[in-house]
Amino acid sequence: MTKPTTTFDPASVRAKFSLKHLLMAAAFRATNATNDIRYYFNGVHVMACRDGGVFVTGVDGHTLLLAYDSAGTIENAPNGVILTVKPGLLAAAAKNKCRRDGVDMFAIVEGQRLSVNHDFNAAQSPLEAFVSPGPCQVEGRFPDVFRVIPRFETLKPHMAGPMNSEYFARLDVVNKLARHGKYNGAIRLWSSHDDDKFKAGTIVVQFDHAPEVLAIIMPMRSFDSLAFPAVARIDGLVTPPPAPAAAADPVTP
Repeated sequence: MTKPTTTFDPASVRAKFSLKHLLMAAAFRATNATNDIRYYFNGVHVMACRDGGVFVTGVDGHTLLLAYDSAGTIENAPNGVILTVKPGLLAAAAKNKCRRDGVDMFAIVEGQRLSVNHDFNAAQSPLEAFVSPGPCQVEGRFPDVFRVIPRFETLKPHMAGPMNSEYFARLDVVNKLARHGKYNGAIRLWSSHDDDKFKAGTIVVQFDHAPEVLAIIMPMRSFDSLAFPAVARIDGLVTPPPAPAAAADPVTP
């Protein structure tokens, strides 16, 4: 028996999820993949969770952020949707800090219309902070990110390998959004070891104030990853050598 073909109509998609999760994922998306065959990495992926809520993902091939929004919804998108992130969206969110006039703001998708608003069917509302110009959905098949998330039992609570220092800025974005711009919370770094599907040394980041979020950072090649820091070998920074033994009293014949 032939299975019925599922037709995807972008115009029928409706989604509502936390604006802060969209911004967290946007910090991890590719920003220069226009000419890359993986051009869809420029967008943020939103898909339904089978237990309710939605997953919001940003990835650039070296880093990944996955957020679970338990109150989020998405309809008529069995494989999720990839949403383009315009500079105006980031600016509107930064200005309003994900709230406007005391009301929580959401990313609202109604067909090809993406807005920052408080609910569906609220176009032209005084609370509407942004409307994405042009179609908001990006064509493409987003990768299955769950295939590259290591099993928890393969992780160790420390960072074993080198990582690109510029990625700390992305982690800082997540922390500030989680804390509504207040003081930053702590992060915990876990490192994977030998795994049947994941590269050893891959770093998994846990956020104390955002337990629904995790980030993954691929290790980078280091010119001498095992060398002890040269500065720590400078006199005064290392354990001083033992004092020489006192000279014995001369023996009088």
